[in-house]
Amino acid sequence: MATCEIPVGCPVGEAPCLTASDDGGCAVVEAAVVYWGLCPDCSPAQSS
Repeated sequence: MATCEIPVGCPVGEAPCLTASDDGGCAVVEAAVVYWGLCPDCSPAQSS
């Protein structure tokens, strides 16, 4: 499968928008969001 990288917008909501459900006692200093998917050119044709 071919891959492409297309930038997408940031998550919506007020910062901080990510809160760890269990930080294990660690001080979380950074969070990352990764969106995985297929762009229209890479997606299979959709039937109507």
